Formats: sequence, structure tokens, C-alpha cells
Amino acid sequence: MKKVAIFTGLDIRSFGGGEKYAIEMSNRLKKVDITFFSYRSGGEHRLSEAEVQKLTRSRIVYYNAIHVPVLVGRLPLTISALLAIHSLGEYDVIYNYDPSLSTNLMLLSFAWFHHKKYIFGMHDPDPLKESPVIGTPLRSAASGVYNLFRNIVVRMIPNVRIVNDTERASLSRIGYKGRVYSISDFINTSPSARDIKVNSKKFIVIFANRLSVLHKGVDLLCRVVEEVLEKNGNVYFRIAGAGGDGEPRVKALSEKYPRNVQVLGFLKERELVKEYINSSLVISTSRFESFGLSIAEAQSFGLPAVSFDNKGSRAVLKKAFQGKLIKELDITEFAGAILDYYNAWHSRRITLGLKRKISNEVIGRYSAEAVLPAVEKMFLE
Repeated sequence: MKKVAIFTGLDIRSFGGGEKYAIEMSNRLKKVDITFFSYRSGGEHRLSEAEVQKLTRSRIVYYNAIHVPVLVGRLPLTISALLAIHSLGEYDVIYNYDPSLSTNLMLLSFAWFHHKKYIFGMHDPDPLKESPVIGTPLRSAASGVYNLFRNIVVRMIPNVRIVNDTERASLSRIGYKGRVYSISDFINTSPSARDIKVNSKKFIVIFANRLSVLHKGVDLLCRVVEEVLEKNGNVYFRIAGAGGDGEPRVKALSEKYPRNVQVLGFLKERELVKEYINSSLVISTSRFESFGLSIAEAQSFGLPAVSFDNKGSRAVLKKAFQGKLIKELDITEFAGAILDYYNAWHSRRITLGLKRKISNEVIGRYSAEAVLPAVEKMFLE
């Protein structure tokens, strides 16, 4: 059995889409033995260490990293990080989600020296960072030097996994010649036929994401909801998610529209499934995504989708009947698309047949059975 070390992109206790995906993958793969290496971030997390450990049979090793306030990424130069890297000698494969250039360089160097297979998993919305600094006058001046160094490091990586077609072009632009594994993320949902229903009583719109302003566009979500409710009071929004600087905004929104907006907080899998079954439409206001996992999971229950047009949403919404992609940050068009779906629902054009068609399309492409054999092969070969 191959031993695989996986470095997560975020603190695994945050239990975002990428962390949830990795945990589910570890439980389903039978021919590899996975250990997670997760850096510790500050602040509150969705789950505790004990709660995360209960979700996976894999071991979890936590380490600290140095954060420089203006720098993109983090530096794994603490004692715990160096000890974690030193322990990688017992593994056959090192798989890294973390787009930090310093993490990539250190893990790549270790893998090369010890003859280990190294794979960079491009799961981050911006896996090839365009600048080493954030919000400073040095940004433009530093970007040229940084990008040159970044391109050299990435070209040295022997194996890269991409989860959307856009990243292949990004790699080609920087002259990457290594092995590219094009394998999407997978959905953990497996609805039965009776889980695909049409709610004929209420038009419910579900938003299920971490409540981040910059990434998940919670500020945009609030503007969309307000614009919809100004025109139609028969649309009901249910917001599932927790963690992030957008929590006060959605709370204020629910207080302003107590009849139409309900904030559900972080939901366990079983609770979220009930929401999907009862909803009519799923929306995503993310500014950027690598793969629209929350959309795909909702669509496995037959929900049409409205999302801003980013590479992650495009990776899922490949066919017109699945939903609508909205040009970047166009709040009015987004709200209009929701109202169009309300009218379709009201006139009974969101049928059981349409929902089953959406479900079959997504499950056929992104179920664990469709995706994980390729992931396992990537680790084993």
C-alpha cells in the first residue's frame, strides 16, 4: 500500500470545500494510506481537532507556519514544520494543496533529494500567485521578479494536478512541460430517486458556502438578495454556512428581511441534504473558485444554478440546462436570473424531468465513482 502525505491548503479545522473533499477522499481510497499535514491558523474554526479526527481514518499532523503580514503565502520554517517535512522520508508520495511558493519549494526539494513522487494539486482559486505582497506600493515592482522566480519553481515540479481546464492554459503560458493530471474534484452526495423533488409550495434559493466577503462574495450576495426582494416578496433565501467576515452582513440581512431570509449557520451533511431536497435554486456569488464544489453538490439533487462566471463555476456548468453564468459582478443580471427562475418555477417549467436531467449530468461527471479511480491511479503509478 502506498503511503501518501497530503499538505492541505488551509487549516483542516476550517473544513472548507477543499478540506472536506480531502477528508472524504481519504475515507474512500482503498489502496493508499493517507496522512494529512495541516498548518495551524489563528482564530476560530468550524471544527475542533477531535471533531475533524472523527471524520477521517487518516492521521493528522499539525504544524505552525510563519506569517509575514504583507506577504502572500506562509513560510514553513518553524520547528514543527521542519519536523513535519523531515518525517516525509517514510512516504512514497507527497501531494501538496498549498499554493505558497515557499511550501512548494521546500517540499519539492525534499522530494527530489529523497526520490519521492511530488504532486502539486492546483485546488486554490489562484494557484499561481501573481504577486508576493498584498496592498503595498511594492506590489508592481516586486511582481516581475516574483513571477519569474515562481515560473522557474513551477516548471521544476514534475507532476501537477488541475481541477479545471483554465489552469492548463495557465501552465502552458509559463512553459510548463511536466505531467499534468486533469482530474476534477468529486461530490460526496449520492441522492436517491426520491430525493429529487419539486417544491411546489415555496420558491427557495439556497446559498451554501463559507461566509467570506472577498472569496465567496457575501457582500455581493446581500446586494443580490436586496434587489430580488425589492421586486418579488415570494422568493425565500436560506443561507447555510459559517466562518468568515461576512457573518455580520448576512445576520443584518436576515434581520431586515425576517420573512424571506434565514441564516442557518454551519450545517452537518444530513441537514444540508434536507435543504437541497427542499430548494428550487442554488446560487454562488464567489468572485473566484477553482472548482464549484458547492454548486455540483446542490446540482446532484437537481437544482439549477446561478453563479458569477469564474473558472470554477464554468468547470461545473458546462451545459445550458444546468443554469446560468453571470458576467463578473453584475448584480442586476444576477438578480434578474433568479427572478427568471422564479417565473419558470411559478409556471411549472422547473419540472421533475429537468431536475433529474441536471442530477444525472452532474453525478455522471463528478461522483466519487467517476473521479476517484483516476486519483488513486495518480498516486499509485
